[in-house]
Amino acid sequence: MPNGLRDIVLAVFMSLLLASGALANGFYYQVKRAESIGDVAKKYRLSEADLARVNRMAPGVRLAPGVRLWIPKTGAAPSTARRTTSPKAAPSPPKRPPA
Repeated sequence: MPNGLRDIVLAVFMSLLLASGALANGFYYQVKRAESIGDVAKKYRLSEADLARVNRMAPGVRLAPGVRLWIPKTGAAPSTARRTTSPKAAPSPPKRPPA
């Protein structure tokens, strides 16, 4: 199948999957240069072992740029967000009644 036709078929297939809700349990992530499976797992708050298992890979495997990994919904939010509030301080002890 020519590349152009393959891309069209893939786009139609992905559109149908999205419309059916089949991808509601996660999404695909395209690996960037110099990223490891551990880097991607950390970014999406997953264990390396779980991400490798879901993608039928061995933990620690080297990934080529452009490889697509399935990110399950449990790891949908990247961990690049910074905390906007400081942790709450411990409550102060109760005051003693006057003597």
